Amino acid sequence: MYESLGPRGGEMDPHNKCMGGRMWCVSDICGIICAVMTWLLVTYAEFVVFTVTLGTANYPIYTTFNLLLFNIFAFLALSSHARAMFTDPGAVPKGNATRENIQRMGLREGQVIFKCPKCCSIKPERAHHCSVCQRCIRKMDHHCPWVNNCVGENNQKFFVLFTFYIALLSLHGLFLGIYQFVICVKSEWRECSSFSPPATVVLLLFLIFESLLFAIFTAVMFFTQVNAIWNDETGIEQLKKEQASWEKKSRWRSIQAVFGRFSLTWFSPFTTPPLPTKTHSYIHLPRQDDPKRKTHSPSFIQSLSCQKCIDITIQSSLRLHHPHFPFRVQIWTFHDADHLCHIYIIYSGLHFDFHFVLG
Repeated sequence: MYESLGPRGGEMDPHNKCMGGRMWCVSDICGIICAVMTWLLVTYAEFVVFTVTLGTANYPIYTTFNLLLFNIFAFLALSSHARAMFTDPGAVPKGNATRENIQRMGLREGQVIFKCPKCCSIKPERAHHCSVCQRCIRKMDHHCPWVNNCVGENNQKFFVLFTFYIALLSLHGLFLGIYQFVICVKSEWRECSSFSPPATVVLLLFLIFESLLFAIFTAVMFFTQVNAIWNDETGIEQLKKEQASWEKKSRWRSIQAVFGRFSLTWFSPFTTPPLPTKTHSYIHLPRQDDPKRKTHSPSFIQSLSCQKCIDITIQSSLRLHHPHFPFRVQIWTFHDADHLCHIYIIYSGLHFDFHFVLG
């Protein structure tokens, strides 16, 4: 459905694409630096583990086991990182909020859709605009500079695996660093490393510090993500304390929506998450118990569409008489030359526009 509502009749959107449109990539200098730093830090840990902590060990079984385990964690972590970074997180086609696309949706009376004023797209339910990606992202959790991408519907599995494997890699590196440091102290820094004692101290201390820092950080991120998935809420929805206007899944189905049916593929960054079995709704309807259902006040409209609105003018107001939508609708205009946001309301075959201009 999203492709059918793409710009210019389904033409490919080249924004945030590279390699001839075959790969998703965000051109953000801060995110690129953080992503490169991630790979460099893992490479540093590999170097210290291979040359210092395990390079001079006299126990072949211990050395082989830990070297193999550490490299498996590193490989899975970097693979998950690459998939999270280069996977389209669920971007809504940019510029698809045209009159033709809206008419093709076949809206019925009482249905409301929202147009994003920043990327000119029709916003599906639970979508949020990312100022870095400059797109609306379906089920956007947050934008993570460490993967230089948003965490959304299509790549959340890869991000969760990235935090999981980095946490395991960091804990393993922390154990190896502390263990080697104790051995070097007992041997008075003789024959515990191929480097000089001062260089060995610096290498081990930085490995321990790096491992401890990222073990804590990624473990917290991992459990935060699992909790959000478990409760069928995104980080933005939890932060804003949004009341669920969507039908919440059971906890197990919510986990399956991200990882698929339980199997070993849950832990593989090379298997694609399951596609949504239900088309996302572009239609926004108030909850039955939501006090905002009865009156669309200026503050309610402002919270939905813009942060700074100026020159508020009431054009007209009317009451919609419908058994399922007994709320009062007011049409407001916010004037500004830069951005214009529309809320379209279809009622009894009439088409009303809510015009918002951001100040």
